[in-house]
Amino acid sequence: MSLSIPKGKQSNTLIRYAYLLLALVMIIALVPANQKFKYEFELGKPWQYDDLLAPFSYPILKPDDKLKEERDAVNGAFEPYYEELADIMDRAITEGEAFIDNNEGQMGATGKTEEYKRALRAILGSIYRTGLLQLEPQHRDLPPKSRIRVIRDKLSKSGPISSFHTQQTVREAIEKKAAEYTSLTQDLLVSAIRMVLQPNLVYAHSLSEQKLQEELQQITTTEGMVEAGELIIQKGITVTELEYKKLSSLKTQFAELIRSEGQGWHVAGYIALIVIIFLIYIGYLQLFQIELARRNRHLLLILINIVFFVVLTRLVVLHSGLSVYVVPYCIVPVVIIAFFEYKLALITHIVVVLIVGSFVPSNAGEFMAIQLIAGFAAIIRMTKVQYLSQFFVSTLFVFLAYLLTATAFQFIKIGTFSEFEYQRLLWLTGNFVLTLLAYPIIYAYERLFGFVSDITLVELSDVNKEVLRKLSVQAPGTFQHSLQVANLSETVIQRIGGNPLLTRVGALYHDLGKMENPEYFIENQKYITNPHDALSDEESARVIIGHVTNGLKLARQYNLPKVVVEFIATHHGTSRVEYFYRNYLKKVPADQVDETKFRYPGPKPTTREMAVVMICDGVEAATRSIQLKTPDSLASIVDQIVDGRVMDGQLIEAPLTLKELQITKEVVKELVNSMYHVRIAYPVEEKA
Repeated sequence: MSLSIPKGKQSNTLIRYAYLLLALVMIIALVPANQKFKYEFELGKPWQYDDLLAPFSYPILKPDDKLKEERDAVNGAFEPYYEELADIMDRAITEGEAFIDNNEGQMGATGKTEEYKRALRAILGSIYRTGLLQLEPQHRDLPPKSRIRVIRDKLSKSGPISSFHTQQTVREAIEKKAAEYTSLTQDLLVSAIRMVLQPNLVYAHSLSEQKLQEELQQITTTEGMVEAGELIIQKGITVTELEYKKLSSLKTQFAELIRSEGQGWHVAGYIALIVIIFLIYIGYLQLFQIELARRNRHLLLILINIVFFVVLTRLVVLHSGLSVYVVPYCIVPVVIIAFFEYKLALITHIVVVLIVGSFVPSNAGEFMAIQLIAGFAAIIRMTKVQYLSQFFVSTLFVFLAYLLTATAFQFIKIGTFSEFEYQRLLWLTGNFVLTLLAYPIIYAYERLFGFVSDITLVELSDVNKEVLRKLSVQAPGTFQHSLQVANLSETVIQRIGGNPLLTRVGALYHDLGKMENPEYFIENQKYITNPHDALSDEESARVIIGHVTNGLKLARQYNLPKVVVEFIATHHGTSRVEYFYRNYLKKVPADQVDETKFRYPGPKPTTREMAVVMICDGVEAATRSIQLKTPDSLASIVDQIVDGRVMDGQLIEAPLTLKELQITKEVVKELVNSMYHVRIAYPVEEKA
């Protein structure tokens, strides 16, 4: 005989493995390409490591600000190149003389055409010999004394912009020179010159860029050498400007060396670290969160949060203007704890911090310590959050944990208060604002995955909600029954472990379908004739079973969350309507009975919360119906209900242990005795 896994469960298992593999591949794909320098140092702070000797010879690089200053000086002093277009003057003169010939009738007295031409040639020649500049847009705002280089006849000559004509100054020069020819009409001469005038000095872009790069390349990027084996800095010595330059240069050379020799071992180390963290996390889920590990939607939600914050961290690290302290990592435990338990939120937050901590370019240990402390604070405060006001106060508490921890690390490193760096606190303020997004994220996850948070459950547990008010009016006995089941179930779950709030809400709505035909259920039959007297046993069973399907219909109508709807579907499982089934057996031989007509459609409970509601529902209904309520009779009823559900296989899919079932019995017995105020009978004193 061989064991086989059902196809549905096989496909679910494959989907879970696919989710895990995809998440792992995505995280590995984000592994930083550059290996981190293993020393962390700051200017003016003590060197915390052993004496450091140069592992190889390397140049001392100039600081970036000094290099920028030198480059800015070269750019500021650079003289852009302009070149002369030799044929411009000849072309302008030819076009000008043609214009004069075509307008000879307007030139005044006969015989002055040649005079106009001579004047045109003289003025254009004077302008072009000086040079007419067509300034580039970036040069138009330069002061007149700024110098440029002009290339004429393959020779370059430097001069101020003011020594050349420009579009702004040439007009005045033309009018001044035209005024020397008094015998000619000034306007016509000026018009003829302007019509043909074009700049003959234009910007030599390629040549200018080439010359500028040549000058920039002459700037040296180094200012000395460190020889192999030379002492760079001793342990405990304050990092001065010189040591800082040497250490920064070593860090740069180290990165270049790693890049040139390949990233194989570096990447392999990252992958190994991430795989180890992931395997430990999966092991935790398999050992301690087996219910969650078997639910694809639950696992997907958790993996989405892990991958999202790894991606976000990588993007922030690549953006030089941002700090990783602005990333709201505490959203992870806040979201997880809204749908699951605090232990899972804690381990998930630790996994996220361990992974992203390896991506942080510097002070990874300090970063992880701050994030872990803030995460612990979030879990402590968010465990009991059920209202929006509590959520905001809890977020402030997390922000305070961030500030205090970051400030403590600052005090450890600084010598005087003047060295305190406030910038990180500003980033953490942004972190606080972003953490408030956890609330709408929780709401989005509820709609996307069909989950329900404690905040939503508190809202659903309000007996003043429309659907519960209708239940209390249309089926008051059922409403009171639901309240009693809610109290019983919530107390049991608190003892054996689970979600008490979810259990209470599920119990409040489990009999919602009885609103359709309330008079057919005994708890609502106060002073009326029993309507079942007019029905056959099969018809009565159909009406009773129908309260489950009616409840599902009403749940959809009122948009109840799926996790609450499951309580309606499972609170009877596939059990029989025993009363009418037994009556039917009295009339029909057992071998002719279609038992399916007397069984609920199911499914069976799949969580301990659903199982407890099933048990408490049966116990409350059974104990209410017995006339003589004594501790023994009530205990007997509880044992019968629980054992009957077990023997009928109704609890086979629920993760309840024998010990938890025993605790459930004991708690329920204690509660029903209190509920009906049962007291033990004291012996009567015999008279003499």
